Amino acid sequence: MKWKTKVYLIMLANDPPHDYGPLSQALRLVPLSVRRDNFDITFIQRLIEGQVDAPRLLGELSFRIPSNTRLQCNFYIPTNKSNFSRNAPLIRMMHNANNHIDY
Repeated sequence: MKWKTKVYLIMLANDPPHDYGPLSQALRLVPLSVRRDNFDITFIQRLIEGQVDAPRLLGELSFRIPSNTRLQCNFYIPTNKSNFSRNAPLIRMMHNANNHIDY
């Protein structure tokens, strides 16, 4: 038997359909949204530190210069008129980096 078939028979045989929670916990799989957020933060860090050679992307980043110390956002996120522009990769990356606690 293939590995996937064995996992299915062992883990999902008694579970309700389309509930992948037990399987993802057993295989220690991280949800796609979490992986995407982690990649965004890592990519922004590497871009700023010079580990990624992309001067055009670096020039597209909107750094926020704080006038007070209460606002801890590193990037200025422009006001978006649509969800399409709000979910643009670079804007999403800057937003995720602003919301990340350790960044």
